[in-house]
Amino acid sequence: MHWPAPVTAQAIENDRGPVLVTVEYRIDPADREPFLDALARLEHGRRRDGAYAWGVFEDAAQEGRIIETFLIEAGWSASMSASPRPIASSRRRCAASTDPAIQR
Repeated sequence: MHWPAPVTAQAIENDRGPVLVTVEYRIDPADREPFLDALARLEHGRRRDGAYAWGVFEDAAQEGRIIETFLIEAGWSASMSASPRPIASSRRRCAASTDPAIQR
């Protein structure tokens, strides 16, 4: 899967950081547990790629909306080269209704 370049209001210096990355998933609520298990397995890879302050949040107002967040200290250029890996096998198993929405 190819992740689109983020939309920015202005040019951003390559070494500016840290960068907050958010990945929004929409899943079938019936698949919550296996999806969260698969997402938790991504933490090690995210940290290996330089992420810290990794977390997962569920939207209490919108069932099936899950937000993954992490920070990348290395700056903007590092966040662009370390695009969030999709959890494709989990998304197939869990029938995510849309591709994840990524924000930096």
